[in-house]
Amino acid sequence: MGVFDLRMMWRLTQKPVLLLGYEPDPALLLRTLRLHSPEAQADGKEIRFAGKSRLRGPFDVTPELLARAGLPEGWRTAYVAERPWRDSGGSPLTTLNVVRGLARHLGGWATEPRFGPDEILAEVTGSCAIPPERLVELLADTVPGLRLHERDEEDESGVFKSEASLIWVNVGRWPPSGGRNVTYTVCFDEESTYTPDSLLLGERAALLIAEEGGGVARDHNEFLLTSAGNG
Repeated sequence: MGVFDLRMMWRLTQKPVLLLGYEPDPALLLRTLRLHSPEAQADGKEIRFAGKSRLRGPFDVTPELLARAGLPEGWRTAYVAERPWRDSGGSPLTTLNVVRGLARHLGGWATEPRFGPDEILAEVTGSCAIPPERLVELLADTVPGLRLHERDEEDESGVFKSEASLIWVNVGRWPPSGGRNVTYTVCFDEESTYTPDSLLLGERAALLIAEEGGGVARDHNEFLLTSAGNG
């Protein structure tokens, strides 16, 4: 194995990785990444996003290289997301979220997600407050049986749960009064088993909330949700 292959194998095993069965059009790749980071810019063979983070590639990968790196077979193109050690801006999860979101949008494979308790399925930020009874009505088909479980009358935050669904909705407001400052977080219950259907239902709920309250909906990888077609 040559020096390049050794270096590439190290990247594939130590960094968040996106694998594709084809080499995507650079414009499509950039446009898709901008669903997560609107400020993303192409810079040679990499895309810079979220401060100093970058997506490097495309790299050709062989079956031997994939096997040595312990990655799934059948892919031929790789992209590696990197975040400088000294970059204090943004979250360390940003690069991981980017490769996962790109894999989902472009039909590839990425570093596998590990879902924990109360995992966020989708989120709406910058929304106006939606009256509790309207929220229940709005999500009746997506989260059947949803009811107000807890509510803080002072800042109008609260939790909506359902006995018929494992999905619940948290409502938060900051600052405490006025304007488009409400965040709706769609989660799955800590005792539930995550499924792709849960994810789609969570995204559908977020899109409905965003349409009603005027906020911005993003998926669990922080990629922009733009239409009902996402869910």
